[in-house]
Amino acid sequence: MVRRVLERLGARDIEGLTASLAPNYVRHCQAMPQELQEIRGRDAMHQWLVSNEATFSDYREEIEFLIGEGEFVAWRSKGARTQRGALGLFPASHIRYLDEGIDIPSCSSAFLLASTRNGVQFIRILG
Repeated sequence: MVRRVLERLGARDIEGLTASLAPNYVRHCQAMPQELQEIRGRDAMHQWLVSNEATFSDYREEIEFLIGEGEFVAWRSKGARTQRGALGLFPASHIRYLDEGIDIPSCSSAFLLASTRNGVQFIRILG
């Protein structure tokens, strides 16, 4: 499930990725501007993914490791992106940056239910 979701993200398949989310999906990420630290619902996440694609059109992420038990999975990944559009109050900087993340989603056999992202490097770069 998680590998399929990440493959869809890497392939820019926002429709396919969104279809993998539970209707009541919740994303938590303290690295985001205040209004985006919690995204609730499949439709809201779809909207965010579309805007994120415009802001970071060259986004790439690779999994370093993936572990799971029951409905919980964790992975560590490295990503790269260039901020080509605005992100909340932050205007396009055209800065390319690398980040490392740890994600802890919860899953059912059919849907990704929730995810928590640690993206501290992102906060440092945006200032």
